[in-house]
Amino acid sequence: MDGANVDVDSRHYAFAYELHSIEDVPLDFGARAPVPEFLAGLFLPRDKPGWFGHSSYPPRLLLLTEGGVVILPHPSAKESAQPFALERLCFIESGHILLTGWLRFAACDFDRTLCYNTRDWKPVEAFMQRLRANFPDACAAGSGQTSVNLGDALDLKFGRALSAELDAGEVVRAALFRPAREFAGKLLIRRRRWTAADLIALTTRRLIWITDRYNGGYSRYGSIARYAAARSVARMERAREGGARILRVTFHSCEHAWVIPLSDEHYEAAAWFESAFPLDRASIAIQPAP
Repeated sequence: MDGANVDVDSRHYAFAYELHSIEDVPLDFGARAPVPEFLAGLFLPRDKPGWFGHSSYPPRLLLLTEGGVVILPHPSAKESAQPFALERLCFIESGHILLTGWLRFAACDFDRTLCYNTRDWKPVEAFMQRLRANFPDACAAGSGQTSVNLGDALDLKFGRALSAELDAGEVVRAALFRPAREFAGKLLIRRRRWTAADLIALTTRRLIWITDRYNGGYSRYGSIARYAAARSVARMERAREGGARILRVTFHSCEHAWVIPLSDEHYEAAAWFESAFPLDRASIAIQPAP
């Protein structure tokens, strides 16, 4: 961003931008402590001020370093830098619902969500691509050429979501897709409603869960992607929770769990993922489901 490194309060900056070198960092971020060296960086502006000029979050720097990632709040927030190692991460979440976007980093002792306006998605995605290039991968997730389709064919929305999520050279080994379904409500006024869609994909590098479930409902204009290094997954198991069928994903490194709804017609197909984890049972090339 030309002219970013000038003596101006960065709380007035309106847009996110990439940081390619220390010269791109706003000067006021070095007011309290030196900014650490980084491989890639991202400036995220503060939230739009409310009635009394206060924002729900300050400007922040997101820095990819040799040791992991550092979240550096603006000095006015009087918060310490928050470093974490990528190898300690349980999973990453990236969501966008209309203009609301966020990044979440979850670990055993760290769970932080950073919000942003989705008008800034390009520099955010460019940074996340750099981060994923350093993400602990797991070659044991399958080296064969067979791709297993366990569910419905992807619709346009989820086909694009998965394509946007995959990095160069990353290949899907198995996928189970449950599309959104329309159903009639039980109230006197039978307003049409929708169940959210879910896509589970195991790639050559990670386990990905993409959904358009947001705040317990269906979001037509957005989606949420969560992903974890395949080696971080301890187990995937089908279960019944109340009257619903689910696929529960647990991790080695933290107590967080993914609870992925399953439809009746996909319950048996989801057994494939049970047999794929732990990774020592997935070290051979993936074979088609029977």
